[in-house]
Amino acid sequence: MNEGPARNNLTVIQYNCGNANYRGARPFFDSLRPEKHHIIAIQEPAISKRNKATYTPPGYHLGIHPNQLTKTAFLISKEIKSSEWHWTHHNENLSSIRLTLREGTLRIINVYNPSPATRSSHTPSQIANTSEVVGQAIQEESEILLVGDFNLHHPEWGGPTASTDAHSTRLIQLINRANLTLLLPPGEITWERNEHRTTIDLAFGSTSIAQRLLRCEAKPGWGMQKDHHPVVVQLDLQTIRIPQTQKYAIKKLQTQEFRRELYTCLETAGLLPRQTQTRNPEDEGTGIPEDFRVRTPTTTEGIDEIIEETTEAIRASLEANCPKLRPSQYSRKTWSQECRDLVQERRKARRKATLSGEATDRQEAKRLRNKVKARIRDDTARAWREFVQEAAAEPLTTTKIWTLSRWARRKAGMPPAPPQIPPLRHTPDAETTTSFQGKADILKNRFFPPPTQADLSDIDQARHAYPPSITVDKEITRSHIEDTIKDLPIRKAPGPDDIQNETLKAAKQLISPALAAAFQACLTLGYFPRHFKNTTTIVLRKPGKKDYSLPSSYRPIALENTMGKVLEKILAKRLTDTLESHNLLPETQYGARKSRSTTTALTLLTATAQSVWNADPSKIVSVLSLDLSSAFDKVSPTRLLDTAKRKGLPEWLRQITAGFLKERTTSIAFDGNKTERIQVETGIPQGSPLSPILFLLFIAPLLERVNAMGGAKIGMGFVDDTNLITWGPKASTNCRSLEQMHKICEEWATESGASFAPDKYQLIHLTRQQKADTTATVNIPGFAGQPIDNLRVLGVWVDKKLKWTEHIRRTKDKGLAGLTALTRIVGSTWGLSFERTRLLYTAVIRPTICFGAEVWGIGDKGTGLPRYTIRHLKLLQNKATRLITGGFKNSPTTALERETGIPPIESYIRARTLDHALKVSTETAHRDILQRCRQIQWTQRKPAKWRRPRNTRTQGEPPKQAAAIVIQKAAEVTTATIGNPPGKRWLKEHWDRYWEKERQGKQTPIWLPLAKETGASLRKDLPRPVQSIITQLRTHAIGLNGYLARRRVPGISPECECKQAKQSIKHILLFCPLNTQGRAHMLLAAGTSDFNTLLTTKKGVQEAAKWIFQQGILQQFAYAKRMADKTEPTTEWKTLEFSEDEGDGNPNFL
Repeated sequence: MNEGPARNNLTVIQYNCGNANYRGARPFFDSLRPEKHHIIAIQEPAISKRNKATYTPPGYHLGIHPNQLTKTAFLISKEIKSSEWHWTHHNENLSSIRLTLREGTLRIINVYNPSPATRSSHTPSQIANTSEVVGQAIQEESEILLVGDFNLHHPEWGGPTASTDAHSTRLIQLINRANLTLLLPPGEITWERNEHRTTIDLAFGSTSIAQRLLRCEAKPGWGMQKDHHPVVVQLDLQTIRIPQTQKYAIKKLQTQEFRRELYTCLETAGLLPRQTQTRNPEDEGTGIPEDFRVRTPTTTEGIDEIIEETTEAIRASLEANCPKLRPSQYSRKTWSQECRDLVQERRKARRKATLSGEATDRQEAKRLRNKVKARIRDDTARAWREFVQEAAAEPLTTTKIWTLSRWARRKAGMPPAPPQIPPLRHTPDAETTTSFQGKADILKNRFFPPPTQADLSDIDQARHAYPPSITVDKEITRSHIEDTIKDLPIRKAPGPDDIQNETLKAAKQLISPALAAAFQACLTLGYFPRHFKNTTTIVLRKPGKKDYSLPSSYRPIALENTMGKVLEKILAKRLTDTLESHNLLPETQYGARKSRSTTTALTLLTATAQSVWNADPSKIVSVLSLDLSSAFDKVSPTRLLDTAKRKGLPEWLRQITAGFLKERTTSIAFDGNKTERIQVETGIPQGSPLSPILFLLFIAPLLERVNAMGGAKIGMGFVDDTNLITWGPKASTNCRSLEQMHKICEEWATESGASFAPDKYQLIHLTRQQKADTTATVNIPGFAGQPIDNLRVLGVWVDKKLKWTEHIRRTKDKGLAGLTALTRIVGSTWGLSFERTRLLYTAVIRPTICFGAEVWGIGDKGTGLPRYTIRHLKLLQNKATRLITGGFKNSPTTALERETGIPPIESYIRARTLDHALKVSTETAHRDILQRCRQIQWTQRKPAKWRRPRNTRTQGEPPKQAAAIVIQKAAEVTTATIGNPPGKRWLKEHWDRYWEKERQGKQTPIWLPLAKETGASLRKDLPRPVQSIITQLRTHAIGLNGYLARRRVPGISPECECKQAKQSIKHILLFCPLNTQGRAHMLLAAGTSDFNTLLTTKKGVQEAAKWIFQQGILQQFAYAKRMADKTEPTTEWKTLEFSEDEGDGNPNFL
């Protein structure tokens, strides 16, 4: 990646916000330009109560300690390469940045020293702490720039007439001891209030900094707040800028020209036939004859040559027909003309008040200041609401609405994430390192450790014990290539060659002949191309870790070249089909396999426990959850290939797998930088389509050995998650069995070069016996834990009684967090539409709260969970339907569910469990579980004289039989949904009967049937406020006096303002003399003046809602009405800036 020219004249601005609301300092922050103003040192920032951070303008990173008491913060320009600076929090009043420049390193220290003269200040002086940080900077041989609000007076910086504070001598001793120089001219006014002026915001620098000083001055015209003035320090230093990107703006690809150019390049290389007049290379290459064949390489060098020629042809065509991604003009906050005028008037009024000192002038300045704040608030809200509405209006094929939803769930309400990995250390006791190279070395040792010495002695001993090879198809045609490229996902990061999946899709028919020939030779020769072995490894945080200074809190993801992924997908499919068709993987190995999902794995665990309890309720089921340390990174290639040979995989497949695993190189990318190429000697790259199935093959012997022990022992795996299950009369007996099983695991780890982390193991004993002793634990070296009451298995919390109360509680918390996130982009008066909000709930939030419901929703007897358990989810869905519709809190839940088309949550879960139960008899994995459960019940049953007559059906059978009965009834009653799955047919029939029962005797419009209309069709293409008013009209829960008085709202009388009747919906729509404007037109458009017809027809309720909104009758929608009435277009908004050369202090508005 080419690095752009360095930016001259490093500019640092120091500004005390005075703990003001961020809107007060907002004009100053939004006037900053990241390419001009590089570092902003802030004192007393306004801290948000929600995210414990402060406002961050576009184009800047925020360095702040998330605490309400924080007094210092930094804004760092995104123009500066993120690997070249490091922010450090020392305490609430002291922070610093270590900045790497062309000339060396610079430590910028930001200080807030509380005033010693203020009685309310309980914070001790920060001079001693500052001296310690300055000493550290001197030891690391960094230049020093010390800025901040020191709240100290002395003639040395305040001028000859300045007073002297007692603590100022400490500051003078500090600057003398550190050989620092005052950069600000003595007597420069940095603080003023009315007639009081002084110098307390200071800037000091080391000798070299003072020699490179270009200017240091206060800017009284820049700030909006009273008291402190921004101080600008400009230095003749060069920052290291972010490198120019080499990624292509694929959305701007000129597809036809790209194909024409690519055809010419491939034709020149002999990888396409010569063009004729009948061929049309612009038409996706359809002019290529079906019988055309590229030269078939017979050597590995020939394969690499075709791959490299194809890659170069694609890159050359992209270079000519697709622009590169450019650093965009930062999305800057803009200001309406009114706001610009108000800001200008406010600054003029402030200067006038400062010069005159008159009370009237000060009052005028204060009035304009408050008016500016209100206008900024309105402009900000309007801009945000317009952005959300634009996202809602776009087709679902675009990503904006999903990106908005993801932002709301993950980032909204959180402090801005730093662009860097924090300082790292090898172990908890080691020292941290902040340098890029130091962090790279730590990550390298974690992600790509030296090969572990595996015990491979058994490989030579078994040289004659291998089974005959299985025949695997190794023919590759153009159609295989094109079909694989067609299935590639879009909007994925490219590999080192910067060719994206979208590019391959645009060129699939042009490159398929060359790739088919090269890939065919790869399979014939058992060779994996050299070009595909180079990757870029990005570093991702693992969520929920306690200490992110340890490398174990991060996960490496390999970004591979996209053409290499095409070959890997073909190999992965054929390897998977072979292993599955020949039953070469353990039955209890789940994940990355068809019909063996999380649900299947959870079914095995819960069905095993239920079956044991059905046979003998006194028995205990124990589960030990293992942790395989760096599972993918420590795969031994030799052991993996030997396992493949033992499974009978053909030689060509083993050879190409060996080529895939060996001689790989990668670069670790983080902090905006990349390391040099690293040789990877072991492991499987995470992110490769081939890696999951290879890991299943690698770990298969582990589960096979555990399951071969027989008896009451099961080894269950989900990719790299392994659980050992056993059962018996006592927990102590189970622990001895788990120790035996773990010994088998350790033997496998020794032979395979893998390693377990016993300190991360978890143990749980499952039982419903109140007096059962569940305190026993396993004796495994390195494991010091005790049995727990709740174990998280594949995202589902399993409690010791399988009552699922803990899982429901945590699910409720997740659902509430999702709904809270949704409120950031939708409300009753603004935001996403009814349809989009419903979509986000059903596609994002409901799947979250119903994850694993096929298992935990069955209940003990196959009839579902008890009402007291499921009630939390019902309340959660009630909140969701009110958010979707804009209804009041006491709106009937059943009616709102019908209005939104969202079935009751208990019925929805029931339908999912019925569908899952029917799969038990059709899918191989579930049949295996049923067979295992029947065997458990047969072998674990009590002797006849002690055993009560019990039903020996497994956990899966009751819901299956119940499902068959209910589905049969639904099929007899329901004829319009024959094409739906059985669960949906049952759900529709059950919901219809429940709805008819609930609405008996109710006359509110929302309970009355709508002819051929749904809640969505009533609100289609209407503004969000009107959609909410429709809900309130139909439920009669609306902000009119009659309803509010009935709900006993304090100070509300039911009487209408016209004094003629109670203020009800009927009175307002038809009779109130105060709201006659437009009423006749509304009734004419509605086509009726009958009240009931008006609220039960589509046209009637739409026109009524629009009229109420336009009349401004409901106070709830007053702000939305005011925003809708704004006539100033946002396209005329302009950016607010200030002049670098103010002269007399007048700002320059551009």
